[in-house]
Parts: sequence; C-alpha cells; structure tokens
Amino acid sequence: MASRLRSRSLLRQAGLTAGPGPALRLREARNKLRLDWIVATMAFLAALAFAGALTMSDQAVHWRTSLSGSLTVEIPAEYGASAADLSAVLTTLRATPGVQRADPLTHDQVGRLLVPWLGASALIETLPVPQLIDVTLSPDAVIDAPALARRLAEAAPGATVDDHGRWVGHLLRLATLASLCALVVVGIVALSAVVAVTITTRAGLALHHEAIDLLHLIGAEDRYIAGEFAREALLLGLRGSLLGVALAIGALYILIALAPTLESVLIPTLAPRPGSVATLALVTVVAGGLCGVTAWATVMNELRKQM
Repeated sequence: MASRLRSRSLLRQAGLTAGPGPALRLREARNKLRLDWIVATMAFLAALAFAGALTMSDQAVHWRTSLSGSLTVEIPAEYGASAADLSAVLTTLRATPGVQRADPLTHDQVGRLLVPWLGASALIETLPVPQLIDVTLSPDAVIDAPALARRLAEAAPGATVDDHGRWVGHLLRLATLASLCALVVVGIVALSAVVAVTITTRAGLALHHEAIDLLHLIGAEDRYIAGEFAREALLLGLRGSLLGVALAIGALYILIALAPTLESVLIPTLAPRPGSVATLALVTVVAGGLCGVTAWATVMNELRKQM
C-alpha cells in the first residue's frame, strides 16, 4: 500500500497521469522551456525567407518571359534621329523574318522610362533622348542580332540593337542567388529549431527522470516514453508554427499594401500568387513534424545511453 501511494506521488510530482488502461500520459511540464514560442519565432523567419524565395522565383520567370521575346532598337540623339532614319529603320525591321511588330516610342514614353532614375522633373523635357523602337518577336523566331544590327546601321547611322540577353542573364543570376540565400536562411532556421527541441527534450528528460525510472520498472518500453515526448513536442510545434506562419502572412500582406509607395524597377513585384498561402501553410506541418521527430530521436538516444 505504501509503495502504491509513493508511486502515485511520483507520478503527480513528475507530471504523469494514468490514461485509459495501463497507458501513462506525460503532462506538459510547468517549468518547460517555451518551445511553442521558440518554434513560433523560427516559423515566422522561415515563412518570410520561403516567401522571399518564391517571390524571386516568380520574378525570374516574369523577367525571362517578358524580355526574351523582344528587342529594343536605339537611334542615338547625337546622330539626329530624323524622321527619314526612323522610317528606314522601321522598313528594315518590318521586312525582317521573325519580327511581329515594331513600334517607335514617343518622347513622352521615353521620358516615363527615365522617371525612376531622374524623377518627374522638367529636366527630361530638355534632354536629347534617343529614338527607341520596341520590337516584338514571333514566339518561334530566331534573330541574328549582330546581322540585324549591321543592316540597321546601314539604314540609319548609329542604330543599335539590344536583345536584352546580358540584362536578362544578370537578372536571372540575381534572382537565383537571392533564392538560394533565402533557402539557406530556411535551412539555418530549421537547424536552430532542431537544436532548441533537443535542448528542451533533454531538460524534460532530466525533470522527469524519476517518473521515467518508474515507467521502466512497470514495463514501459523506450518507444512508449519517446512517443509521449514526441507527441507533446508535435503539439507544441504545431501550435507555435501556426502562430508564426500566421504572423508572417500578415506581415507579407502589410508589405504588399505598402508596395505601391516603394515602386521601383529594381524592386520585385509583390503580389500573392494562387496557392502561395497554402504553400506557406506547409511550413506549419513541416515544423510540427520536425519537432516531433527530433524529440523522438533525442529521447531514444538518451535512453539508450542510460542502458
């Protein structure tokens, strides 16, 4: 009788309570490290970094599709860019196989292109801006840009062709580097979460060592004990990551609302794509599963050491 009372006393002190049948359930320790808040912080950072990687990936696709099927022809202002030169260049372009459309830009359109760099000032009206021609290519067109540039130079002295290849290449490399950096951040955050769960689980093992010894005495297997810790870590991880991802989504929508005031040709387009919120919600599932698996592995490893 005294032994049974002592066993019950040990269970209450360790935070254990009897469940249905012979099972025992591990309660949440009152002095545990705030694992849910730690996971919430990690999930917030991971969701923001992951959203950044998705944004740069989408922007790279936009840059590739919007610039790869077009050319820009320039007649420098220093050569006069007369109406006769413009007409000769347009005739040459429209006679070139693969050119779908060739539209000259007006002075006002060129001025609007310079606004992000020079601002909306009267200075643009006094600048000798070149004559630009926007050329749209057919979807399956293959243009020899150097040969076209030579023909255009014969039609109008100083005319040049920009196929955006180098510009697109620089942008794609920038987008790829930014995406990789964001994914590295996600990996570092995940590793930090694993370390936090490991430390918290070891603290729980130290706190409940008497109850764990008692469980071993009454026949409980290491898998059962590890399962109790893993279940608690899973629930705490899901709760914390849900809060962190929700805050990250809110922060992203605030940033999207402020994006018009930050408009620039150098800033990626911020817009929620279809399914982006659902994709970020996967962070919650991954974070919870990571917490559960880490707690399981930590407990099994520590209990094997004690054998």
